[in-house]
Amino acid sequence: MPMTGSDGTWMYGFVGFAAIAFTGCLYLLLDEKKKNKRKHRRKRK
Repeated sequence: MPMTGSDGTWMYGFVGFAAIAFTGCLYLLLDEKKKNKRKHRRKRK
């Protein structure tokens, strides 16, 4: 990529978006596992 005098802030946007997307996916996966455990506990009673 040619150097045009930009300070490279676009890369921080990509890194930030990737971090937010990863955190969101991780939260959804962990929340789904908790829901499954709750369902199994209810069935055993």
